[in-house]
Amino acid sequence: MTSYGFNVVIKQPDLGNLVTGGYNLGVQKSTSGSQPLQWLGIPLLAGNIQVRYTAEYQVFYTTTMYQSGAVIMETAYNNTNMGQSWSYAPASGFTTTVLSPPVDGSSTAVQNNLGGYASYGLAQAASVNGGSAMFSPLAVVPPMPNGAVATFTPSQTLNLYFIYNTVTNGTVATGKSNPYTVTLQANVFPTFVFSNSNWSVQQAPSAFAVAAPASVPLYRTIEEGPVRKFRAQLTYAAPSLDVEKWLGEAFKSSVHVTKASGPLLEIIVGGTHALPSIEDLLFEKVEQTRVAHGVIEKRVHEVRIVELEEQHDLETFLANKG
Repeated sequence: MTSYGFNVVIKQPDLGNLVTGGYNLGVQKSTSGSQPLQWLGIPLLAGNIQVRYTAEYQVFYTTTMYQSGAVIMETAYNNTNMGQSWSYAPASGFTTTVLSPPVDGSSTAVQNNLGGYASYGLAQAASVNGGSAMFSPLAVVPPMPNGAVATFTPSQTLNLYFIYNTVTNGTVATGKSNPYTVTLQANVFPTFVFSNSNWSVQQAPSAFAVAAPASVPLYRTIEEGPVRKFRAQLTYAAPSLDVEKWLGEAFKSSVHVTKASGPLLEIIVGGTHALPSIEDLLFEKVEQTRVAHGVIEKRVHEVRIVELEEQHDLETFLANKG
């Protein structure tokens, strides 16, 4: 499944000033045809934030009035894919319908059959700091008359900002400070750094192919070049040695788990992957393999590198592998 996401790092003294001032990180996601909401409100904590999401959407009906500071609540909701259109009525709830003209594959729509004015919105699931993915409202349309259609076309353009004392998802946010607009790409997880009151992009590692510097060859398998051995600390939702098997299966020849002691795995990685990307790389691969195995609950909440050792001796690697 295609994934999107980003990391945020807030440096000192900005972090201390923001926390002392009562600020949190807010995230809005651009969705044409509707009014934006604070999709995610995230406490700053230690200044390191990770957000991941896929194309999991819901349409919803709401009775909450769109006004400054309001928290939009979902009175009724239904899962949707882009390209689907829906009708909403009190007795039947959300049912599929055919609109003329039909929505295209980048949009979803709701026709109001409530009998009077009603408001509808779009929600999307996201995971924050390795937690379970949860749906949150990201856009809403003002009350529209019976028979009218609300069309939602989400993009991958996000607005990051700091907001005072507001962490509730689905809020009509005002008073945003230091806004920063970014556009994400599929399976690429950039890190946005806030330092000296300014935003910048630190890196953009991919979950599938981490680009090496131009002057350094990219080795795709163990046999093609240097290898790195490191220990990864995995934070489990529930202990499971399946993770060891999943890692080996996901990476095949480029990763080999040599031994495991509880959640501490010793991994060997072939190629020139940049160290800061390894954690994202492992986490995304474990998640993909978990889904492929049909395991619903997440077994791993976080992957953190605790030791790294460069190894250029292939004989040593092969001995460890045995």
